[in-house]
Amino acid sequence: MLILRLPALLVAIEIALGIGACLVTGNRNYLRFSARLFKYSPLIALIFLGPMALERLIVMV
Repeated sequence: MLILRLPALLVAIEIALGIGACLVTGNRNYLRFSARLFKYSPLIALIFLGPMALERLIVMV
């Protein structure tokens, strides 16, 4: 489970660093990058965690 939590933690850190970099430098590209990460991270999580959830459902049935 730790292996699955680590990428989520890294994405959260990357989003925070991108927002911080935007505030420090004033470069909006960092903010756009953070927004894209925030937008697509649930989709990527569903792609990777969906099969695991289906596997648990199959085992339960």
